[in-house]
Amino acid sequence: MKQIVANLFAVFLMFMFVSPLFAGEETKDRININFAVDEAGRFNPDIFMPIHWTENYYSGIGYRSSKTTDSDVVEGFDESRLSTTADERRIKLNLLSYETGSERLKYSIGGEIEHFTIERKEFGYIHFPASLGDDWVAFDNDVDITLTRPYVRGDLTWLLFSQKVNLRIGGRVSPSSTLKVEQETRFKPIVTDTGTNKSNENQDLSYEITFDGLYKTGTFIDFAITAGYEFLPLKYDLATLAYDSGTLTYSFENSTIKAEETTLSAEFKLLLDVNIIGFLKPAIGYGIKKVETKDKTTNNGTTKKETTNFLLMGFEKKF
Repeated sequence: MKQIVANLFAVFLMFMFVSPLFAGEETKDRININFAVDEAGRFNPDIFMPIHWTENYYSGIGYRSSKTTDSDVVEGFDESRLSTTADERRIKLNLLSYETGSERLKYSIGGEIEHFTIERKEFGYIHFPASLGDDWVAFDNDVDITLTRPYVRGDLTWLLFSQKVNLRIGGRVSPSSTLKVEQETRFKPIVTDTGTNKSNENQDLSYEITFDGLYKTGTFIDFAITAGYEFLPLKYDLATLAYDSGTLTYSFENSTIKAEETTLSAEFKLLLDVNIIGFLKPAIGYGIKKVETKDKTTNNGTTKKETTNFLLMGFEKKF
């Protein structure tokens, strides 16, 4: 339900900002209204709408969401099953940015705040070996993560080859942020209580690098490419299961989890020169996202990789 409400908010956000676009002000850019559909048929909006206050100053608001599911065994236990669902939502506020330069080279600097939430649900079963009690255990684990990050951002934009090629390279850095975790976990029947945890942790530096390119063919079809790399360190406390070999009993204890998440994404799109919504161009294409999560809690931590493919549809004017 929360995912549906969030996506409806994204559609409302789009229409709230699209209405002024019919004025046809060609100076407006950086607009992105994409609706990605993944391999499972899930709807993943990715929207950014700027507000141009003057020729040099602008703000903006963005929304992005995605949902992933995964099924695997629990590491170290052959007789086990683990199913994981993660709902991710991001709301980005570009507080104020300043852009200036020449016709062929422009630069922009400013500040942003991003509110990032993940609802993660895990459930499955484990058969513990005789050394750990020889029990069959059913478990479920609900973890809500909230991350608020301030950013310093900037980018450079070039016009090349008689303005047929548009390039933009950007980046943003968050020197510090706060991560909040709320957790409930259950292991039945070996632990009668519910493991709970609430914590707030300061996070290390995170950053993101983006690239946008547009080739204007002079026909009714243009070619666009978008790529990005994000580095996100995560540190938080969780209630984990502990076994006491002396009393042969299980209990919950708090453990500090450290991880590094890197995301590499690419989108390839065709822009159609059709007048449907003001000067925005309809976009169709293909996207791919690869997420790698490294567990840095111990020296021999594991690495988890996920790849998602998308069909892209929407409207945009990034240049």
